[in-house]
Amino acid sequence: EQVYPILHGSEFKKIAPPENYTHEVSFVGHVLPDLQPIFAEYQHLPFSHLIAADFWSRLVSLDNKIDPSAIAYSSQTANSIENAEFIARKSAYYYTINLLSPCFRGELLKRLDSQFKLDIIGGDPGYLSGLSCDRKIESPTITYYPPVLEYTRIQNVYASSKINLNITSLQFDDAVVNRVIDVASVGGFILTDWKPDLSKITAVSEQICYRSIEELNRKILYYLTHEEERLAIATQL
Repeated sequence: EQVYPILHGSEFKKIAPPENYTHEVSFVGHVLPDLQPIFAEYQHLPFSHLIAADFWSRLVSLDNKIDPSAIAYSSQTANSIENAEFIARKSAYYYTINLLSPCFRGELLKRLDSQFKLDIIGGDPGYLSGLSCDRKIESPTITYYPPVLEYTRIQNVYASSKINLNITSLQFDDAVVNRVIDVASVGGFILTDWKPDLSKITAVSEQICYRSIEELNRKILYYLTHEEERLAIATQL
């Protein structure tokens, strides 16, 4: 009863579209090449088979939700959502599947059509823990760039990309993350996985969303070859 929604306040400002784009398709964030090496760390958990099923189901259909599985698992020993054990089990479920989000992005990005040039700004999140990890998707059409932390530089990435790609972390079933707002604020174009709340934010929700990898590939190809329409949608967004 003491939780209230607030409007998102972005720190980004509009930038004029560049004459020459630096990136064809870009993704900013943490990415790991595949699931198995990371998932091996969690196979001992009693719900590991459930989060594996959720992981692949979400990859097949990006509007599949995680919450029903988390509730079903948590309800096995506690029927009330106010029960402390229920809350603990559900929190553990969500926490673990969130840790697999970089792997999820990697599995999705590996399935982009090889005709697209993809630039990943960031990649392996190991640097956050002081590790010198350099796990990458091996592909001739994917180029990695170091992570960018400064707002002034990241907004230039958004503005200088023909298509900014958002892949929401697994723990979010409905919410639209700030990446969509930030790219819009700069004046850039974004494709994001569909969320129910997206239509509350913009009238072009259907134009910028994708519900499957197949739809994403189709829309990338379409908007790379229909620049006037892409820019008009970015302006509306």
